[in-house]
Amino acid sequence: MTGDAGPISRPAARDVTIARAGLRDLAAVLAIERRCFAGDAWPLLDVIGVLAWPEVVRFKAIVEGRVVGFAAADPHHRGGAAMIATLAVVPEYRRQRIAWRLLESCEAALGARRICLTVRADNEGAQRLYEEFGYRVTDSLPRYYADGAAGIFMEKDHRAS
Repeated sequence: MTGDAGPISRPAARDVTIARAGLRDLAAVLAIERRCFAGDAWPLLDVIGVLAWPEVVRFKAIVEGRVVGFAAADPHHRGGAAMIATLAVVPEYRRQRIAWRLLESCEAALGARRICLTVRADNEGAQRLYEEFGYRVTDSLPRYYADGAAGIFMEKDHRAS
C-alpha cells in the first residue's frame, strides 16, 4: 500500500506477539470489532463478557505495543464441540499470518476434538484460512448477518485432520 508519504512499513509476522487477552484489552478489542465487523461487531457487553468469562479462550496479537488482532473461542459450545466465536486482524496487518497464529493458539488452548465457526459467505480470505486448517463447510446460513449476507458454518474434526 502506498500513500503520499511513500510505502507503509508493515512488520513481518515474526514481530508479532500472541498473548492471552483480558479485560485490560477492552478498548482495543472493541476497536478491532468495530473496525473489522462494522454492523456485525459485538456490542460492549458481549465484549466484556468474552474478556471476563473464565472459560473463554482468548488471544490478542501485539505488534510494537499495539493490539492488532483478537480471537476468542467457547470451549463448550454444544454437542461436545468448541466454537471459534471471533477472529479479526485490522486491515493494515492482514496477510502476515497473524490470523493463522491466532487461530493456531485458540485451537491449541481448546484441545477440543471438534471445533466449529461461522464465516461470511463473501469472506473468501477467511474461508481459505479455515480450509487450510482443515475446516469444512457443513451448512449454509441465508441472511445470517445484519446486512443480509449469508453465513457459512464450518467444522473441523481433529481425528479426521
